[in-house]
Amino acid sequence: MTTAKVTERKNVLAPGFRWLRLVELTYVDIKGRTRRWESAERCHNVEEKTRDSKTADGVFICATINYSSRPPELLLVRQFRPPIDCEVVEFVAGLIDAGETPEQAALRELKEETGFSEGVTVRSVTAPMAIDPGMSNSCAAMVVVDIDGDLSANQNPVACPEEGEYVTPFRVPVTQIEQVLLDMERQGKNIDIAVRTYAFGWLAAHRLEGRKKEVQRRETSTNLYTYVGFGVAAAAAAVMYSIRFGAVLGKNLA
Repeated sequence: MTTAKVTERKNVLAPGFRWLRLVELTYVDIKGRTRRWESAERCHNVEEKTRDSKTADGVFICATINYSSRPPELLLVRQFRPPIDCEVVEFVAGLIDAGETPEQAALRELKEETGFSEGVTVRSVTAPMAIDPGMSNSCAAMVVVDIDGDLSANQNPVACPEEGEYVTPFRVPVTQIEQVLLDMERQGKNIDIAVRTYAFGWLAAHRLEGRKKEVQRRETSTNLYTYVGFGVAAAAAAVMYSIRFGAVLGKNLA
């Protein structure tokens, strides 16, 4: 069986396009047949992303705001997205500028879109991940951060978006994420797949934890019933022994 691979690329630049280009791909499938594919690519940072590289075009930031006296909150944003003609609920996200690392881009975007810049700890940065591989080679890295919500600077941070960016940040208690997203869908908003996946993951983990606690509760109850059963059996045996011993003692005394 042949290894599928792209054999030819033909750029199709649309007049006036700054951020995207169309590409006509010729590739060989796993059976050795030559086929064509139409693709779109980002071209804002083309000098750093060659046709064969797997570098990230952008980042999205999974930010959790932690408090000492209340449950943690997930930091999200909503903004109008022209391609689907509605507001979308998303993680903070943005393109990586020339010379930036994904971590640097994430911290910059976090400050621009939400105002958070103090008490921010980067926990992890993923490898570039495909966003919509059937249509584009665009990849993004996920940057996981924790934010200290107790800091005075983080009570009412002020965003500083670029010209033309209209982004509304908001916080959601993680325990309410599923219901909040359902409510926003009913309001006509679209939920970004990364946010929805996070919600599914949190819900699955929450249910798993609930099942573990239920199993532990049942095991504790079973052990308790076992101990009680042993105790009752031992008590019954003692009573029977006492009765028999009393009867025997009575006969002997008689």
